[in-house]
Amino acid sequence: LHGPVLNQKIALGLNIVNDEIGVTRQSGLFATYAYRIKFSSAANLSIGLQGGLHQYQTDLANVLLQNSNDQNFIANESRKLLPNFGIGLFYQTEQFYVGASVPHMLTQAYLESEIRASQARHYFVHAGYIFPLNAALKLKPNFLLKVVEGAPVEVDLNFNMLILEKLWVGVSYRS
Repeated sequence: LHGPVLNQKIALGLNIVNDEIGVTRQSGLFATYAYRIKFSSAANLSIGLQGGLHQYQTDLANVLLQNSNDQNFIANESRKLLPNFGIGLFYQTEQFYVGASVPHMLTQAYLESEIRASQARHYFVHAGYIFPLNAALKLKPNFLLKVVEGAPVEVDLNFNMLILEKLWVGVSYRS
């Protein structure tokens, strides 16, 4: 949930997360704030901040073990509440945009024993351009570069077509 307030210069938001993968569940609540600086009638720079809490929960009772006495899996449940914050920049004109963000600045362990799990810092850079082809069609190529500490660099390349300002059609490639 987010939207502009106070003459479109400030935006406030709320991000609620509830995600479950395997034996791990992640819940979170983050408040967001953005400030928009107008350079001209068609160019803006937005600066955004977010802050909040993540709760990580692991339930190892559902793991099938070859060795039922494995000490790493004796504790059935782990739960940790961790604060975090993020920052981002976004510049846009009528046809061009570029942005960069680090949504979770703090890298913190949420499971520590012989098994260690933590949230790695993510860096995102994205940009795109809108080419008006005619009154009914616009071409929008864009990319997203993702860098995560300890993982390979990932790139998304996207080519979208906007038809009559109503329908998006496109293709994407992820490295």
